[in-house]
Amino acid sequence: MMWKNYSQQIQCYKMSNPRPQKLPTVITPLNGAPNPKPIDVEIDRNHGSTVALETTRARLQQSKRLPIPTPSQRIEQLTRENGHLRHEVAFHQQLQDAMRYLQIDVLCVTQKLQQAIDGFTKVQREAEAEYMEFWDAGTERSYTPWPRAT
Repeated sequence: MMWKNYSQQIQCYKMSNPRPQKLPTVITPLNGAPNPKPIDVEIDRNHGSTVALETTRARLQQSKRLPIPTPSQRIEQLTRENGHLRHEVAFHQQLQDAMRYLQIDVLCVTQKLQQAIDGFTKVQREAEAEYMEFWDAGTERSYTPWPRAT
């Protein structure tokens, strides 16, 4: 049913615009294709591409009208694309290395914090034990916080 309505929209568009400059901006996904999200529309405005945009009816129709490049043009396109992909791989490798160093630094800091907490807990327990021992022994009368001057 949806396709029939879309076909009617295209027919209506074609009749009102016999030589369209641009395809209609109605974005209708094909069966099973992801629906374009607002971010996809923003990417499209900046002349980018996503899977959701590439699988719209308008983009697929547009791709059918593109001239077939010669083998040398295709090699040039693929060489450019390969260069872009190499830069992307280098970017991700650089980020991965940085994340690995961050992970190691965080692990070291976590271990130092754990050691500091363990050390504090040990001293705290010893101090509490001494404190409780002092008050349990009934020595509060004989305790003087400072030495007496003679």
